Amino acid sequence: MKNNINVELTSSEVSEILKYTVKQNVELANNNHAPVALNIEGPPGIAKTSVVKQLCEDLQTHNYIRLNVSELEPGDIVGFPLTQYKVCKNEECMWIGDKLLNDYILQGYHANGESRMSYAKPEWLVGKEDKPCVLVLDDYNRGSSLMLNACMRITDEQETASWSLPKGSTVILTSNPDDGEESFNVSSGDSAQKSRYLTLKMKASVQDWALNYAEKVGLPSAFINFLIKHPEIIEGSNIDSEGNEAKKGNLRIWTKFFHLCSGFSNNLSDNWNTVFLLGQNSLPVEHLLMLNKFIEDKLDKLSSPEQLLKMKPEDALSDLRVCIGEGTKKRIDISSIMSRRVMNYTLVNHKSFSKDMVNTYAEIMESSYMSPDLVLLSVKKTTKLFPELIKRPKLIQILTT
Repeated sequence: MKNNINVELTSSEVSEILKYTVKQNVELANNNHAPVALNIEGPPGIAKTSVVKQLCEDLQTHNYIRLNVSELEPGDIVGFPLTQYKVCKNEECMWIGDKLLNDYILQGYHANGESRMSYAKPEWLVGKEDKPCVLVLDDYNRGSSLMLNACMRITDEQETASWSLPKGSTVILTSNPDDGEESFNVSSGDSAQKSRYLTLKMKASVQDWALNYAEKVGLPSAFINFLIKHPEIIEGSNIDSEGNEAKKGNLRIWTKFFHLCSGFSNNLSDNWNTVFLLGQNSLPVEHLLMLNKFIEDKLDKLSSPEQLLKMKPEDALSDLRVCIGEGTKKRIDISSIMSRRVMNYTLVNHKSFSKDMVNTYAEIMESSYMSPDLVLLSVKKTTKLFPELIKRPKLIQILTT
């Protein structure tokens, strides 16, 4: 087994580890062991929180609770203090809050004079105790030192002095790296805090963004294609091959920019001035110029995967021949874009595919226009969705060679 040191994970890789952890924590709790918390560390805007939320939606076994630690006070975590009184009726005794005391006296209970201080269960937990929860303590290291201390016990033991999370829950922290950059206004946790969780380091991934977000929400096709063509504006080192600083974009900002510009997506060229003005103070100008070149080359006019798959096979192949080319004139970059887009669209929308769309998909995969590596990956994933594909000799050959 190869050991990679300090590996940064993509969101899909983090999701797989989270899925295991959430299920394993249920097992640990059932065997009277303390569940283990995880800290997802990474720069802003790379979907740290979103990957946890999506996992909960997929599993349907846990309630999802998100608290932004930087916005809260200790009482929001541990609960606010209240006075409880001991009341008895015959041999039955219980502790109740002061607001319920008169109701219980009317039911025949009597107060024996004993009282104690306790803490009210926080509002964010009330009504969500029917099953385990995934509690996300978001922007954990942007909280005050008092907040970090308040979170220590709930992170480690999933309980406070007066209440606990539902059995089998998982606590997830999200944080930004404490690497001395002024852009990250974070607190550096001490060893006592860091000993209460395991840390995963996460990085931005354009491929994961394209599949797990952009394709699902229906972001305009041209914008997805642009980032797939130029993942280097988001990913990779901040230092180029010549030792110079390489500016990096932020996926969250690019996504907001794309959404706002989506009204221009059918005619980006004529509206470029407005598009540029919207992005010039939030995105690196050199990246906007790359988008402009993308538009000038008419790559924003590539057919979307939905358009291709709803064509007759011969029309789809003709469309691909025009934009990708053949032989020595084949555009490998466009081939890679279209291959990934068709695969992603199919994985996200396969339930709505007609027989004709499945057939067009197969014809596209069998053509010479697609990227061989991505065709193999796509066919491996989609034969589980469309079993009829394995009846096609060309696709069988792709899978077995």
